[in-house]
Amino acid sequence: MPATFYAFLTARAAVSLVTAMLSIAIGWHLYQNSGDPFDLALVGLMQILPIFLFFFVTGWATDSLPRKALLIICTISEMVILGGITLVMLADELNLTIIFSLLFAHGGVKAFYTPAQQAIIPNIVPADMLSRAIALNSTIGKVFG
Repeated sequence: MPATFYAFLTARAAVSLVTAMLSIAIGWHLYQNSGDPFDLALVGLMQILPIFLFFFVTGWATDSLPRKALLIICTISEMVILGGITLVMLADELNLTIIFSLLFAHGGVKAFYTPAQQAIIPNIVPADMLSRAIALNSTIGKVFG
């Protein structure tokens, strides 16, 4: 396998791990502060809803735009959004509207990121290694996210 593929897998594992940790940490923090189980449901909904809303747009973007650039933009956007969530959660007063808006934005970024990261594998590895690369990518997804 090319070294770029292993770098891709490492980045994929890191992003998947951070995303999983985000959901748990935000859910925990919100429940500790509000005590409302409905807020936990909204954490999940705000991250999943954009996938369904932007389905056709994300497919077009993955097929039409350079995948590497799309992944870089999504990763940078995710870092900014996660930084915003961190700042809001560190504030003295919990603002649920801002948190849920940022979670929706995070879900929107993931809606673009996921198909692009799945579609870029043939661009990274030679054709004779493609099936093994897809299997490794799938394993990373199951283990870390």
